[in-house]
Amino acid sequence: MLAGFNQFVQKMKNRILVSLALTTICQGAFAQNIGINVNGATPDASALLDIDAAALPAAAKRGLLIPRIALTARNTAAPVVSPATSLVVFNTATAGTAPNNVLPGFYYWSGAEWLRMFNGKDGWATTGNYGTTPTANFIGTNDANDFVVKTGGTAAANERMRVLAGGPVVLNHATATAGDVFSVYGTGTTGAINGLGDYAINGYAGTGVGVYGASTSTGTTGDLTGVLGEAASSLGTGVLGQVSGDLAYGVVGTSTSTTTGMQPIGVFGIANNASGIGVRARNLSTTGTGAILAGNNLAGVYLLNGSGASFTGTGVGGLGIAQTSASGCGLVGAGNNSATIYTPISGAGVVGTGKQYGVVGFATSVVNTNPANNSATNGANGSAGGYFEVQNALGVAQTWSYVGVRETGGAGGLRKIIGPGTVNTIVRDMEGNRVALSCPEAPENLFQDYGTGRLKDGRARITLDPILTQNILVDASHPLRVFIQVEGECNGVYVTNKTGEGFDVVELSGGTSNIPFAYTVVANRADEVLPDGSIARYSAERFPPAPGPVEKQRQDLRDASKTAPALKRGRH
Repeated sequence: MLAGFNQFVQKMKNRILVSLALTTICQGAFAQNIGINVNGATPDASALLDIDAAALPAAAKRGLLIPRIALTARNTAAPVVSPATSLVVFNTATAGTAPNNVLPGFYYWSGAEWLRMFNGKDGWATTGNYGTTPTANFIGTNDANDFVVKTGGTAAANERMRVLAGGPVVLNHATATAGDVFSVYGTGTTGAINGLGDYAINGYAGTGVGVYGASTSTGTTGDLTGVLGEAASSLGTGVLGQVSGDLAYGVVGTSTSTTTGMQPIGVFGIANNASGIGVRARNLSTTGTGAILAGNNLAGVYLLNGSGASFTGTGVGGLGIAQTSASGCGLVGAGNNSATIYTPISGAGVVGTGKQYGVVGFATSVVNTNPANNSATNGANGSAGGYFEVQNALGVAQTWSYVGVRETGGAGGLRKIIGPGTVNTIVRDMEGNRVALSCPEAPENLFQDYGTGRLKDGRARITLDPILTQNILVDASHPLRVFIQVEGECNGVYVTNKTGEGFDVVELSGGTSNIPFAYTVVANRADEVLPDGSIARYSAERFPPAPGPVEKQRQDLRDASKTAPALKRGRH
């Protein structure tokens, strides 16, 4: 009985509420707007329809139910016929094809298409949002379309950033090159939307790192590159590092992998232009060093007055390789601000061009060649400004020459050039062909001179040139050798009174001829006091010991392109 009574009471309440609502509607109709409420309140003057449920009992509170319709596409009005602009519906269907597909939610008719009103969740506020969850809240797309950011308008030229549907991010460009995760296109870059600036990426740091790129992969294939900078423009810059601190670094490339057989690269520069430069180093100080390259875990050294580059290593300071077998030159040096250099057509290991000296070699310490024998180890014990060698196919020395040699063992003499073979000069034959003349050589260090004289009443005194006299040694152990060729009829002649200044020529048998004669004199070279106070005893040498070829060690080259991973280049 009680349950039936309660149902009756509830029905009566509902009838009373409906009666009150109708009364209010009728009253509001005379005021040109309608109010639905239970307290007879006048509808708000700004509203044609004012629904107020605040005064309703809790059990009677209700909302406004918008018509539910299954739309087919944003650009199709159906199933609504001729919808009025601003008509609101709740779409219940998932239909259509992007970008005109529809999802369940509220839509309004703009006059040309259905536009979604909201997504069932709060939109992103311009002043920030609260209560967000990274796994559920985001800005982006739910379909396979890119996410585009524009400023200044909706035109294509106003695009600033694009997050591609696949994930890569690109600035100032509508597409991304395969393999790029994040790319920025500066002024002049092919495909750049606008000339926003010449510097694609700048990193500024007070005490930290402006730009840091790390590659931690230890694989054997792929791109193991921390930072790769490319400039496709003829005036572009791939990577620019700038610092103002006293001990700061503009660009640092670090490769920490110790995997055997790999060649991780700290910094790698690529230029894809006939006049391009892969890596360029410049020091603006008048006494600065452009680049310091150090191997073997060394810190590197440099000249106080600066240089273009400084190479430091424990075994080899610098290495130059030319891989063109027919004409390659390993190292080419140009001095005196030379505008032109010359290289041999057949190539060379080292080529030097200068206005005064092409190649100069200095030896700063004096060590002995081996005086006991002529073994190959002699070369490791000699000091010379330069050394040249011709080898056979097995690397065995066939001939060699030391240039600018100092001997401290034995006589301790100086050598301009010493080596096996002959000393030659080139002249022309009767047909203009080049032919070689060979120099006579002796077991001692000898100077010689030639001259003419004339007997007067059977006698003549010959005085040697004082320059020759100053540079020869004449004594009992080193006599002056004189050779006379008479040029007329006489009894014959002999030589007497030989000194370092001259000699007498006398006719035999007391003859009194007045004929001319020619002479040759040969004398030992005098010893020389060297600038360091030591003495080069040329006069003591006879068949002195000679150095063999320089002792060599083989060092094999390694092709870096076959062991290091290939880097992308020329991609944009």
